[in-house]
Amino acid sequence: MNREKEFRKRLLATFKAEAMEHVVTMSAGLTELERMPPIEVQMDIVETVFREAHSLKGASRAVNITDVEALCQSLESVFAQWKLRRVNQSRELFDTLHLAIDAVRAVVVSAGESGHEVPSSRFMGLVAELERLSSGGPAVAAFEAKNEPPALAAPFAQPSSSQPEGDMKRQTGGALHKDASETVRVSAERLGSLLSEAEEMLPLKSEAAFQALRTAELISEIEALRSELGGPSRALASAGVQEMLDRLDRRAAALEAAARGLSRSTRAHSRSLGRMIDGLLEDTKKTMLLPFSNLLEAFPMAVRDIARKKGKEAEIVFEGDTLELDRRILEELKDPLLHLVRNCVDHGIERPSEREGAGKPRKGRITLSVAHADGNTAEIRVVDDGGGIDTQRVRAAAVKSGIIKASAPDEPGTQDALSLIFHSGLSTSPIITDISGRGLGLAIVREKVERLGGSIHVESSKAGTSFRMLIPLTIATFRGVLVSSGGQSFIVPTSSIERTFRARREQFGMSENRETVTIDGEVFSFAALSRVLGLPDRAATEGPVAVLLLAASGTRIAFGVDAVTGEEDVLVKGLGPQLKKVRNISGAAILGTGRPVPIINVPDLMRSAVKAVQSPVKKDSGRVEAQKRPVLVAEDSITSRMLLKNILETAGYVVKTAVDGVDAWTLMKTEKFDLLVSDVEMPRMDGFELTKRVRADKELSMLPVVLVTALETREDRERGIEAGANAYVVKSSFNQNNLLEIVKRLVA
Repeated sequence: MNREKEFRKRLLATFKAEAMEHVVTMSAGLTELERMPPIEVQMDIVETVFREAHSLKGASRAVNITDVEALCQSLESVFAQWKLRRVNQSRELFDTLHLAIDAVRAVVVSAGESGHEVPSSRFMGLVAELERLSSGGPAVAAFEAKNEPPALAAPFAQPSSSQPEGDMKRQTGGALHKDASETVRVSAERLGSLLSEAEEMLPLKSEAAFQALRTAELISEIEALRSELGGPSRALASAGVQEMLDRLDRRAAALEAAARGLSRSTRAHSRSLGRMIDGLLEDTKKTMLLPFSNLLEAFPMAVRDIARKKGKEAEIVFEGDTLELDRRILEELKDPLLHLVRNCVDHGIERPSEREGAGKPRKGRITLSVAHADGNTAEIRVVDDGGGIDTQRVRAAAVKSGIIKASAPDEPGTQDALSLIFHSGLSTSPIITDISGRGLGLAIVREKVERLGGSIHVESSKAGTSFRMLIPLTIATFRGVLVSSGGQSFIVPTSSIERTFRARREQFGMSENRETVTIDGEVFSFAALSRVLGLPDRAATEGPVAVLLLAASGTRIAFGVDAVTGEEDVLVKGLGPQLKKVRNISGAAILGTGRPVPIINVPDLMRSAVKAVQSPVKKDSGRVEAQKRPVLVAEDSITSRMLLKNILETAGYVVKTAVDGVDAWTLMKTEKFDLLVSDVEMPRMDGFELTKRVRADKELSMLPVVLVTALETREDRERGIEAGANAYVVKSSFNQNNLLEIVKRLVA
């Protein structure tokens, strides 16, 4: 029995790997078809997707996953009719096909796991809908009556004639054109373990180099000893002493010869070991590389979905997506990049009517490109052709959030204003929704990029916005500079060092109560590394000061250190969960001597250096705690009312409830509340009207309002904004943690 279970487990693992390849290709093909390519390209894609559905049907039958088998049979039918040009390419068709592929994906991901299966009722509904679309439903009947090829649906405009066919293929990440070369499946866990073992050999390389250096120092010491033995005082020594010195000199000569032989052997060993370790590490790293296109499967659908929710038209184009990166880097990059892309659609791309008024195409374009920068670095750009970032709105939001002072200059530099968007808690969205408004997204993006050892920079104009990231191609090992400061040693990543130099005393000065240093006529902020890290300062010396000019996210600051002692390849070691958030430190490295040395987190260090001279505005520390904050919940459904009350009371809030808008309005006129959480569809007075009354009332106008409702269309969200709601939470995607996060932010 156990053998059968084990076999079933292995069979499902093989099925999942194969099935996901089919799903990825089908999804990419469907997205490409939605762009309405020329008919000959369209037919090639339809044929490919048809074959993928057929292959997945057979694989599903082999492992007895009947729901996927039935759905693939229906997908085959649709694409068979498509090949005969008997399918009307409507929005309804594309929506249903996307839902079907998503359902297949959900089952494939959870295959063999109990409690995660997609309900059969959903499959049966999709099967019925696909059969209608492929066998004489209203859409097909209308097309057959015309007896002509279907017209291209208006929402899915054709690509411009200037776009070559190859570019359209690249938009799907090359998923439609598989490499049929022979491969061997190896689990990612096993590859990761192999790479870790190879990386663990780096300290051996450093130790061998260190031992070669020590033998060279030993030879120097022996040479100095022989020089002393043969010094001028020897001629004045007695015969016995001279005889003893001769014996010592012969032994020293023999020792020197042995040391020179050992030195040659050690150097040769160091070079040989270094080449072997470098080669092994390089080859092992290559096994962990995946094309950037592997990351991009979900992006076209994400753009499509959010554009529809926001009443916009947008497409995404990929460039350079064949570049290979460490799969661990790709896994960490997916969420930040997806957030940036969603941000481009939500905040960057304008409504079609606005774009036409500005002389732009109705459909906005987002370009996600990747290219090899230099060395071990890739450059990733996310660019939209929207209206750009409104720096005045950003500044106003920053003042409201307490990030900057209201008394700061009205016209900050463009780059300074743009850098504010990466602060946690800042959002220019007029309302909090499931898409935006929490002010956390870009802060998390920067945090994740910097955790990978990368940096992010933004540029914006009325022609659009560009996010530029520099990311290492591989992780765990890097080139670092060893410095000493405050009596301790640190490793600074070479990629963050713009230059090292020794500055004379006359190069230092003061500007706006800040220390500065002048380098080649350019003035930079200066800080002693030991002071920023909270270490004791060494006594000042009269001579030149060793300085590192560091750069991160468009900012450059010079740091003074006691000494720069060398450069070497280092292996990153994590600090463990207990020390995961140590400020200014990203990990540790083991030197050839076996000594652990902290690795500087450069972006974090830069922020600490700025905070050392600029105290941020703090929010009112006199605010009362959550458990003292009174909240009013207006909801006509007793079940929903009790659920919301329980969630808020468990979090420590004092909650009163109202059965409709009139009841809520009466309570607010007699009692004080710090927040209103309201349903929209209620008798006597709905949530929109209640919100409008709150905003029109002199005493209540500043009261935060959260609408929790089943109404999820774009028009309903806009009505919520117009009414003056601070947040709009859709019940279909309700999550109590999200609700509490919104409430905490609004009453903090």
